Amino acid sequence: EAESGVTAVVKALTPDWAEELGGAISPYLPVRPTYRPRGGRPFLTDDLGALRGILYLAREGVKWQSIPSASLPGCPSGTTCWRRFNEWTELGVWDKAHLQLLDLLGEEEVLDLQRVIIDSASVRAQKGGRTPDATPLTGPRKVANATS
Repeated sequence: EAESGVTAVVKALTPDWAEELGGAISPYLPVRPTYRPRGGRPFLTDDLGALRGILYLAREGVKWQSIPSASLPGCPSGTTCWRRFNEWTELGVWDKAHLQLLDLLGEEEVLDLQRVIIDSASVRAQKGGRTPDATPLTGPRKVANATS
């Protein structure tokens, strides 16, 4: 009974956008074979379940191993979610999906670029900033000695 309570809380606190976002990134995902050519355990986890776990982690800020895979439908373990996230990052899936979603928002005239915020930590200053003065020395200094 306690497990069903946890499942209800997870479902109530976490909106499930995996279906919608899965449609946006699915064209960029690698084709996953249904069998392993060299034998071994077949792929049991679909990409949608892994995406559901990744989205949960992004929203809730938990560790990979703290993803409640039993409470999220079709969600694999945190380790499997991390492997898929790493694989998709290396393939550039997130960048491609981001551009596609921006294009869709622009076509629907939902995205308004009249006001934009630029993070100065990631944008290089073209003309440079003020050159700082020389740093004053903080080490010991020689002083006059009265005995010598």
